[in-house]
Amino acid sequence: MKRARTERGQSLVEFSLAAMIFIVIILGVVEVGRAVWSYNTLASAAREGSRYAMVHGSSAAAGSGPAGNDAKVQAAVMKYASALAPSGLTVTSAWPDGNNAAGSRVKVTATYKFGTVFSKLLGVSPITMTSTSTMTITN
Repeated sequence: MKRARTERGQSLVEFSLAAMIFIVIILGVVEVGRAVWSYNTLASAAREGSRYAMVHGSSAAAGSGPAGNDAKVQAAVMKYASALAPSGLTVTSAWPDGNNAAGSRVKVTATYKFGTVFSKLLGVSPITMTSTSTMTITN
C-alpha cells in the first residue's frame, strides 16, 4: 500500500509526456496536409493562368501578352488562388517564342511563400513553393 502511494503522480507525468508527443505529431500531419493543399492550389492556379493566356492569344478580342508579367494573366492566377494569402503570391508570365500568335508558347510561373505554424513559433523562414505551366496558344 505504501508503494502505490509514492507512485501516485507517475501516470499523470507519463500521460503529459505522451500527450505532448501526440499533439506535435497531429499538428505536423495537419501542417503537411495544409502544405500539400496549398501546392495543389498553386499548381492549379498556374495552370489556369496559362490556359487563360492560351485562349486569349493575338486573334482574341481581348488578347493577352506578350508583355512580360501580363496583368490579365496575373488576375486569372489570383482568381484561382484566392484561398492563398495574396501577400505571399507572385505571378510571372513569359512568351518564350516572343509573340502571342497561334502555335507560340506561354509560360506562367506562380510562387508562394507558405508559412507554417512551426515556422512562426520557431522563427524559421517560410517555405517557397513554385509551380510552372507552359501551354501552346490556340487562339
